Amino acid sequence: MHRLREWRFGGVVSALTCYAAPGDAVLLHSPTYIGFTMCIENNGYKIVHSPLVKDENGIWRMDYEDMDAKIKANHIHVAVFLQPQHPCGRVWERWKIEKAMEVYKANDCIVILG
Repeated sequence: MHRLREWRFGGVVSALTCYAAPGDAVLLHSPTYIGFTMCIENNGYKIVHSPLVKDENGIWRMDYEDMDAKIKANHIHVAVFLQPQHPCGRVWERWKIEKAMEVYKANDCIVILG
């Protein structure tokens, strides 16, 4: 499993280098597996977290307004989107992914699936 994770991180970083330069801000939902944050930060990118919010039933939800605001405020043009979202184990339903993609598209933000 460790080698699989290393490959996955390398793929994320390789994709980032195609669309962003070190020092650029990258949107990432949190909580996030520490390996993702470390590989992104260790390669010179600035992570801007859009925290997931637990609802009244303890289910993690994306905050679409927060995503939009942070993308605009930090001039973000690349985001890393996890499916499933680790470490909380949240598997996003199709309509939630589509809604997130609408936010990214409206902001001309490239999405890298991690």
